[in-house]
Amino acid sequence: MGLQTTVNNSPAVAVSGDVVILGQSVYTPKNYMSDGNVKAGTFAFAPAAATTFPDNVKTEYVTNKGSAVIGFVERTFTTSLAASGDTYPKGAGLTIAIRGDYYLKAPAGTTPTAGYKVITTDATGAISFAASASTGETDTGWTVTEGGSAGDLIVISNHG
Repeated sequence: MGLQTTVNNSPAVAVSGDVVILGQSVYTPKNYMSDGNVKAGTFAFAPAAATTFPDNVKTEYVTNKGSAVIGFVERTFTTSLAASGDTYPKGAGLTIAIRGDYYLKAPAGTTPTAGYKVITTDATGAISFAASASTGETDTGWTVTEGGSAGDLIVISNHG
């Protein structure tokens, strides 16, 4: 990892994976770990199987794609992220929200319209927005509450 090359005068308002309102999120009752591909500000999907470590503690890894959504991966400072700045390394503990309001950077080529559902592609985990999921996609149970354009920081929620 290289040295820091820029310093901003003020912090970012938010980044993808940040909670909008502190103290209102609900998290998974289990502690999951990254399989090395999970990114902050995206969704985590059910693990294929539990792994037992030498100390007989069963640990479940989550991945970045699939059809069984666990929840939204909150950006935290409890572990270091990979050099890319958003991927949690294998074995890193994750904070996964099952309810809340979160910032999400709208992916390129998407139109995050308020009221649209947050959809993921099963094969890749890519996020998009639509009125309903199509074949090969999963409705995450989250909705766009503050839309924008591709590349914008939007707000998603599942408070109902």
